[in-house]
Amino acid sequence: MNPKVLLVVVVVLAILFFAGVGVGIGQDDGKAADLSPNWVEGLQNLVGGGQRLEAEDLHPTTPATCRQQFEQGTFVLANGGMCRLVVRESSAAVRSLSLQLTQGSSVVIELVQNEDDGLEFDRTLDASRPSINVHFMEEGGQVTALCPPLGSACRVDLE
Repeated sequence: MNPKVLLVVVVVLAILFFAGVGVGIGQDDGKAADLSPNWVEGLQNLVGGGQRLEAEDLHPTTPATCRQQFEQGTFVLANGGMCRLVVRESSAAVRSLSLQLTQGSSVVIELVQNEDDGLEFDRTLDASRPSINVHFMEEGGQVTALCPPLGSACRVDLE
């Protein structure tokens, strides 16, 4: 292996280790760390940057109107409605999408990564946590926004 590449890999791993230790030390309530989007974006820039998720990165959406809403920068979901984006594979190391609840009491965001150890998680956006950044690796994946069946319609803005 090229010594320069090895040195870069070792430096990046050391930075990740010390950042993780620093976040862990700062915890005093027994809860998992809530990494700020700025920290994640800084890390992405360090290891090759990321790019915004674009419409051409998507397979057909469910329902089909989700693609048009994606291009307009907002999802408007009726009670019990959902919008699913399936993200294609890409040569880009990281593609990002910021979602922010701007109408309705809550919306559930489900993320599935297509990599071997595919990360899956659900996060509810509400008044206490109105936004989230989701990141897709080269393998792609899918993200779904679900508006609860009770309450008012939901609006999720894309940034």
